[in-house]
Amino acid sequence: MKTYILFPDNLELETHSLLSSDDNFLKATNDISLNKLDFIGGKDKLIYLLPSTLVSSHTFIQNEKLSHSNNLANFISEVDTDLANDVSENSFFIFDENGFVINKNILDEINSYLSKLKSKSIVIPDYFINQTPDLDTISQFNDKFIFAYKDGTGSSIEFNQIEYYLTVIRNAIPDFNPTIYGTSEDIKKLFQDSDSHPEISYKNFVEKNFDKLPNFFKFKPSLKNISAKLAITKNEIFAFVASCIIIFSTPLVLINNNNKTAKDYENATFSVFKKIDNNIKRVVAPRNQIDEILKQLPNINTEVNRQMASVKNLDFLVSMGDKYLESVNLDIDQNEADIFFSNMPEAQFKIIKGLSKNFDLAILNEDVVILDNKVSGEIKLGFK
Repeated sequence: MKTYILFPDNLELETHSLLSSDDNFLKATNDISLNKLDFIGGKDKLIYLLPSTLVSSHTFIQNEKLSHSNNLANFISEVDTDLANDVSENSFFIFDENGFVINKNILDEINSYLSKLKSKSIVIPDYFINQTPDLDTISQFNDKFIFAYKDGTGSSIEFNQIEYYLTVIRNAIPDFNPTIYGTSEDIKKLFQDSDSHPEISYKNFVEKNFDKLPNFFKFKPSLKNISAKLAITKNEIFAFVASCIIIFSTPLVLINNNNKTAKDYENATFSVFKKIDNNIKRVVAPRNQIDEILKQLPNINTEVNRQMASVKNLDFLVSMGDKYLESVNLDIDQNEADIFFSNMPEAQFKIIKGLSKNFDLAILNEDVVILDNKVSGEIKLGFK
């Protein structure tokens, strides 16, 4: 895992400088634009140092009895009169005992670029590079002097403004005695009694627990950013989309098929009832209606010749599915009939089978195939 420190070369954020753990942050790579960072891997960490000039930091004590959103509203109310622009043009943050204000467009631009990276990203004011509780520091960094105060606030100034700025600071903090990080002789002369270090320890900085520090980075979700963050290939995205389509469309297909099967069953049932009784207009309760009709069948049979009764019964039963018949072979001597049919609705086939015993007919052999709720094959009937 590599760690990178990125900071802008100017306030326009056009180019940046990059320090890397590869060489212990010794030499910066310059003139890097934010859209040229795709070499940073998913296991790496990128720390973006936001110029203190662009961040307004304040002390703010949160009310523990209030929610975060209510505390944030109180902070905005405290600082809104000091803002140079409209409240809506800024982003506000509160963390521990501090509040921060930054131009929303600037932060959105940074976050939009960093959201495209696979790495973990942290956006933090640059004065945190040497911010230490209960200690004031001045660090020579990126052609500026960066002030980090023990109360958690910070700022930065150009080299040529140091004397004027220190006059303001000493008026506000008479005993101001910061620790110095840098090689500037000018700053050392101003603080001859202060502790001094020749350089910033970037190693100590990157090893800080950033969970306990403010982070202004907010991921900008998009299909491209999410796929980059999760290292998802285009083929995996297409496969995921196809899976979603299948998952959500399958119930609709099943419902449609079930409705079609129910309609086929309803039509087949009505067709059988019409064959039995032409006066049938609709089928509401099939079981009860068929029982009532079958009670009348013996009366019909007594009106025909006994020798032809069974044949007529067979003819009547066959007529219920005549549109699906291919042939009927009748053997009077053996009292048998071979019936060949194709693509008869399964529901209609079951009804005809159920009625056969009521017509003194018996199924001697059944050789059928059922496919997609359609029945094809042969049955052998025996009659008295």
